[in-house]
Amino acid sequence: MIDQRWLSVAVAAVSAACNVGVAQDRASGAGALEEIVVTARKREESLQDIPLVVNAVTAEQIERSTLQGLSDLSLRTPGLNYEGYVSAGLSGGLVLRGLTNTQLTNRTQNVAVFYDGVYLPNQAMFDLGLVDIERVEVLKGPQSALYGRNAFAGAVNYISRRPSSEWQADATVTTGSDDRLDYSAFVSGPLTEGKALFKLAYAHSESDGTIGNNHPNAATGISPGNRGNLGGYDTEVYSAGLTLLPIDGLEIDLGYFGTDISREPAGNYALQGAASNLFGLTSFNDLNCLPRAIAPGVNRNTAWCGELPYERPQAAGDTRLPGVVVDPRQLGLNGSSAIRTATARYDITEQIELFYEFGRADYSGIGGGPSDRDPVKGSNVQFLVGSPVPLFLNVVDSRPNGNLRANSHELRLQSAASERLSWLAGAYFSEVDEYTTGISLYVQPRGTVSLASDLRGSNLSASRFEDRIRAVYGSLDFRVADAWVVAAEARRNDEDKKIFRLTTSTGAAVVNTPAAPQNTFQNRNFTSTTWRGTVSWQPRESLLAYVSAAKGEKAGGFNNARNPDLQGSFNPETNTTWELGLKSEWLDGRLRLNGAVYAIDWSDIQGAAPQRGPGIVPTDPNIIENRGGAESSGIEMELGYAFTDSFSATLAASFNDPRYTNATFLASTVFCDASLCTNGAIVNGVGNNNIDGNSLERQSKTSASLLLSYAGERAGFGMYSNLDFNYQSKQYLEALNLGTTGSRMLANAKLGVTRGNWDVSLWSKNLFDEKYVANSFVIFFANSYVVGLGEGRQLGLTARYKL
Repeated sequence: MIDQRWLSVAVAAVSAACNVGVAQDRASGAGALEEIVVTARKREESLQDIPLVVNAVTAEQIERSTLQGLSDLSLRTPGLNYEGYVSAGLSGGLVLRGLTNTQLTNRTQNVAVFYDGVYLPNQAMFDLGLVDIERVEVLKGPQSALYGRNAFAGAVNYISRRPSSEWQADATVTTGSDDRLDYSAFVSGPLTEGKALFKLAYAHSESDGTIGNNHPNAATGISPGNRGNLGGYDTEVYSAGLTLLPIDGLEIDLGYFGTDISREPAGNYALQGAASNLFGLTSFNDLNCLPRAIAPGVNRNTAWCGELPYERPQAAGDTRLPGVVVDPRQLGLNGSSAIRTATARYDITEQIELFYEFGRADYSGIGGGPSDRDPVKGSNVQFLVGSPVPLFLNVVDSRPNGNLRANSHELRLQSAASERLSWLAGAYFSEVDEYTTGISLYVQPRGTVSLASDLRGSNLSASRFEDRIRAVYGSLDFRVADAWVVAAEARRNDEDKKIFRLTTSTGAAVVNTPAAPQNTFQNRNFTSTTWRGTVSWQPRESLLAYVSAAKGEKAGGFNNARNPDLQGSFNPETNTTWELGLKSEWLDGRLRLNGAVYAIDWSDIQGAAPQRGPGIVPTDPNIIENRGGAESSGIEMELGYAFTDSFSATLAASFNDPRYTNATFLASTVFCDASLCTNGAIVNGVGNNNIDGNSLERQSKTSASLLLSYAGERAGFGMYSNLDFNYQSKQYLEALNLGTTGSRMLANAKLGVTRGNWDVSLWSKNLFDEKYVANSFVIFFANSYVVGLGEGRQLGLTARYKL
């Protein structure tokens, strides 16, 4: 068998040879860079003509690259971060321009995600994959005026392929390392000539993962669970569409998109310190800074300082098995999503269109990740379960689980694009019903029976939420002079939110008391006005400069708190973003230079906080409080050049610097000293730490992507290659800015040959097998870090047949 290292080098060498060979042939004629049409502002426009930063990838770019999902898209989109956190059911939050989700389990995220215009309310639905996708648009900066209040930092739009008026079909098979196997099929065409069109798509993808699991039962085959390597997955996608054209000017589209997802935990390890020692969970002290006394004369560390290592540190006297060891009963994420759409477009006149869309999004899933320091031995849960003697069991924490159903209606009246005046006016209504819960299990180490049925019966912090959203919105673009356009967008949002608390964090029934009358039920109404104003200058078609200001808002909500009168709800958070941008093309479209600088003022951050008041136990999960603000400034740039008709290069980069202002760090088990926590101190759980000036956690300040693309013909064969290099700088693990993940540079390559209807390609992800820490989930009440490791190199071969 060919060594994977040499095969990776071969892919890179051949890809680079194609690129260099064409680059030398510049005299053969150079063409313009590809024009991409987007619908970022609710109408079709060239990406270069809109005063807004939008990064888009097309179906052809997806097909000819190694892109699979949000993690890959975030690498190719500087300023965007996405990670699936090991102990959060692999449902990670999207981060744009440094505006991180400081509480990962918040029902509402900082970036809104849409599929064909339908808002996806649950973060476990975000990573839908790229099957049957025509285009993905990433809109940077607050989009709350047109997209709703939760497009706080930006929005991601998945746009599916439309049914075709001509017969189309393709089938694809992929095989690769680590038992990778994909197969898919697509067919589209007319049902009735000129009156009805359809499409059908199906895809299956599976892999065993890239990181070996050294647990003794790793090969047992526990299902559902994790088998063999870690980071494996098994997904299925179903998609269907129907377009009806009953009369001139009227188009009706019906769509369905469904996914069944099973994702294993990534490779990981756990570090534990003072609080875990105090609780008796372990006697080992893995952390390296900020000691606190847990007994007279006994100090243990409460935090990790510096860069987390890829190889797990081994404490003195530690008898754990070497390498990565994860309980194979841990699920990761098992979820099902279904999105249904029904839209109607009617041309009232040549200049006015009426649009209506109904959308429904359903999700059901269970998730959770490992947190045991030693899964083979287990943790001492004597303190947690009230045992009179030490009791070593595996701890399985699973939250949030549950299901949701969201219905939405949107009605919009808009003008055609005009030289002088363009406008739109819309109304929106949505209902969301969501049930969430969690569970903590204590099970015998080295078991071989799946825990799925126990997790589905979870009842900790069980809550039901009801949201009712009503909004009216509109936009106006007015050309005040030949080169000058003034644009305005605004939205008035009215939201009723309710929570029905069913159980406490221990699973006990919630009971109202005279002292706490809101225990079981609370409701609040939130209203807001969000807006965007833009002035743009376009002296010629290929040059656009603009300045804009926009307000973004993220909805407030409820906690399943021990003391609802004290911490039952939290307020919305807002940001105001100023942006100055330039979009330009030169040399007959061969050279593209785009850039933007921005400044953000963020208020009322919804941050993680420990529960307060009587009755609190150490295992109560963190809840959300408004804990201060932040400011961020940054710059983004894109430089693209078409050397010839066949060869082009694009360099995109982003730098942002988000820092806390008037904010506090709320964690009751961290001891800060003057040398490391310079803004204040928490002494044995007393006091709040001022974190003014600290960087926001879980986001990279600097990111960049270089893409080299070739597509041409040689000896009667079509040939293409894509080689991309993607850099992300270190990320702080927590608001104290003590530990980091370290930076990463990942390369991917794809080399393809086409002939007639056939397309065969050789590809590699993480081409040079970079070893890196992807993220860390910090559990402060236990002074515990669950460290997620990045995926290793993947190699594969894909064959596609198109009619």
